[in-house]
Amino acid sequence: MALISQTGAAKALKKDRNYVLDLMKRYAIEKDPQGRVDMDEIRRAHEQWQQDKTKGTKARAKKSADKLIEELRRKSSDELSDYLNRLREQVDDDPISVQDRAKALQLIFQAKAADIDVRAKEGQMISREAASAAFHKAFMAGIEIVRAIPQRAAPLCEGRAARDIEAVLENEVNAAFEAIQKLHP
Repeated sequence: MALISQTGAAKALKKDRNYVLDLMKRYAIEKDPQGRVDMDEIRRAHEQWQQDKTKGTKARAKKSADKLIEELRRKSSDELSDYLNRLREQVDDDPISVQDRAKALQLIFQAKAADIDVRAKEGQMISREAASAAFHKAFMAGIEIVRAIPQRAAPLCEGRAARDIEAVLENEVNAAFEAIQKLHP
């Protein structure tokens, strides 16, 4: 039993005196009539405090990581969902690292959302509805071009040999594809 002053114990732990007093109160460490404490008890209390603190940090990190992963899952694609599942499996083993990776993903999502907002405001992006409407319009126009092939090709094919008809149809199909490509600016 090595008795030492409270200030000496603080110096040995590289902490302040209030830390030693807190350990004494938390772990019911008694001092002798001269105010000295058993350094072995103080070290055990310090180690226990570090373990308790680490457990609490890990528990908070696990809870935070679980919450972040769920939030990211709601916003993510199937491809990212697989990664999030692997992260979830690792959360018990290393919750702090998983929490850090989940926070990084959250920052990436926020940056991408901000980038999308800026692009939309600059007119570089259109809404899904507008894109869908434009695609539908172009698709319908392409259908009309393809449907017109028989009317254009029939007069050209009249009285011709099969090889010539094949060439006419090939030319008409190629012309239709070129017209469809011109629909997209």
